[in-house]
Amino acid sequence: MMNLYESGLFFDEMLDGKQPKPHYRSFYQKLNAFSKAQLDEKYQQAQSSFLRQGITFTVYGAQGGTERTMPFDFVPIIIPFKQWEMIEAGVKQRVQALNCFLQDIYDKQTIINDGLIPRQLIENNPYYYYQMLGVKVPINNHIFLAGIDLIRDEHGTYFVLEDNLRNPSGISYVFQNRYVMKEVYPEFFSKHTIQSLDKQMAFMKKALLAHRPRCLPPDAEPRALKNIQFFYCGKSLTLKKTTSCFISNKKLSFLFSINYFFLLKV
Repeated sequence: MMNLYESGLFFDEMLDGKQPKPHYRSFYQKLNAFSKAQLDEKYQQAQSSFLRQGITFTVYGAQGGTERTMPFDFVPIIIPFKQWEMIEAGVKQRVQALNCFLQDIYDKQTIINDGLIPRQLIENNPYYYYQMLGVKVPINNHIFLAGIDLIRDEHGTYFVLEDNLRNPSGISYVFQNRYVMKEVYPEFFSKHTIQSLDKQMAFMKKALLAHRPRCLPPDAEPRALKNIQFFYCGKSLTLKKTTSCFISNKKLSFLFSINYFFLLKV
């Protein structure tokens, strides 16, 4: 089914010349076994699954409606384990450095006082909140969930395109994409040992409980609400929508945002 193509100056994840790279061989063989009609059918099946579950995203400025189903690419980026170990270590180090930066600019501001970063660059940023200056956050951690966007140059070297430190930072799309991929293309999973996502939700719950009480983003957009609902579903958390609510129960801790709050069983 698959026709050869020219990648030009761009790095090709799957092919080395006309042959698949070692970690892509099994996938390449299975991909070529499908006809175009079969792939079209599977793509429509994936889109229908996203639509039924309400997995959409907002396209700002678009005509004809702003809610669309999530783009779905059935050709995955397969990362060998050794390469992933390097990426994982680098991302962890980066997030730790970003957290130290946030802790400093909202506390002692050493990086500013030492002249490493101009004060006006921080204070003139519309996302710098003076109200948080000097506030002690739980375990000195400002980053609850991070989404680090990676790209590769023409030589295959990884670079960071963007750091997303918003919560919940699109986490539901990662899980739903994997779920739909396994449902629509089970053939691709048969001969690969793929790192599971199953334990991640337990890790997230543990992190959330370690940070209570925690302010969540006052963002009621469908995209954000979908992520929030997914993130807290089945985690002993109850999602409530309210404009004003008062709770007097010592057995409950609570997290507030402007439009939503979450009850935690403790």
